[in-house]
Parts: sequence; structure tokens; C-alpha cells
Amino acid sequence: LLFGTGNAAANYLDDYEEGSWTPVYGSNGTAPTVSYATQLGSYTKIGNTVILGMYIATSSKSGGSGNLRITGIPFAQASGTGGYGSKAGNIQNWVGGLTQNIGGFVNVDRIEMRRGNNTVVTTADLRTSGDSNQIWWSLSYQTDA
Repeated sequence: LLFGTGNAAANYLDDYEEGSWTPVYGSNGTAPTVSYATQLGSYTKIGNTVILGMYIATSSKSGGSGNLRITGIPFAQASGTGGYGSKAGNIQNWVGGLTQNIGGFVNVDRIEMRRGNNTVVTTADLRTSGDSNQIWWSLSYQTDA
């Protein structure tokens, strides 16, 4: 597929892909045991840019320690690049009724989570039961794949 005018090689789209992936909570310590009500992930890859979308809702959580992460991203981060991320997400019904914007960045093969003013999200931030821990998020990053 050719876009624009001029140098055809520079304007040729040689890689476009859409698909799904399964977001999973993990940790840099001990991963929590989570029962998921919903785990939806979609991606679009255009050239070396990956755009992720996700929605996660949990029904229960037990255990875990350390910083909370999201694993299962479909492509690893490009080598030699810094963490790309966004604040284009929202968490709702977390511990203490926590509802606020979510952000973070891709770190090799996972998403490192931040909330509010760059506060690290930990496994302790997850509520343990009920209709809880909902997250809606979209972010993009570069890959070598």
C-alpha cells in the first residue's frame, strides 16, 4: 500500500496487522493470584508502531507484592528505545474506591503502571473482592518485530 507522493520506497506501508492479546497482571515481586471477570486486549501494528487497547476487570485478588505490571503484550519494545507510554487510561473501583487516570510505559515485554502524579501502582492497590479493579487503557510504542 503506497501513501503520499515522491519516493515510493519511503512511502510504502510494508507491515499492517490487527489482532487481540490477553492482558495479565504481574509484578516485579510476587505476582498476585487474580480471578478475571474480563480480559480484553486489541492491537494495531503499523510498521514498527504498536497501538494497544485493553479493558480488564477482576472479581477477586489474593496475595502479591511489589509493583503491579501488565504482561502479555503482543510485541516486545524496540531495542535501544526508552519507555514509551501514555496517560490515556482510567482505573476505577480499586482499593479504597480509588478512581483516577492511569499511565505508564512499555518496558521490554510489559507495561509498568503509574497513577496520578507518577505514583507507582502496587499489588496492594488492587481490591481483593467484588466488582473491582477495572482499567481502560490505550497506549503506543515502537517494536523491532
